[in-house]
Amino acid sequence: MAISGAMAKIAIGVMVAVALAVLGYVYWMNTATLFACGNVVKKEVPSKDSVYVAAYFEQNCGATSDYTSIVSLRRREVRFNGDKDEAILVIRGQCPVEMAWNERVLSVSYAKSCDLAKRVASWRDVTISFRDF
Repeated sequence: MAISGAMAKIAIGVMVAVALAVLGYVYWMNTATLFACGNVVKKEVPSKDSVYVAAYFEQNCGATSDYTSIVSLRRREVRFNGDKDEAILVIRGQCPVEMAWNERVLSVSYAKSCDLAKRVASWRDVTISFRDF
């Protein structure tokens, strides 16, 4: 069976469209990380029994958004991942934070002028106390 000229053109057009879609997807996947937020760890404090780690870090999502100061908790054997670790304190802007453990209580201190976005009183078997300085 012979393919007419019009059918051949349609087949070539479909193949070109599929190839462009695949190339576009590969390009998008490779450049998506360029627009991810950057996380800079300022301080990490392990619990006294070395089960958990509290991390204080600043997140920068680019020129159109402000910095965010975050405290997160994770199990010690888990590697830091600012995008996945559970945030217990989120502050809009850059704000100094201090952390200290006493058994299963994490004390978190921050400046009174900080703009709070989120504060969590407990995480798993950890009680979290907050105070300003």
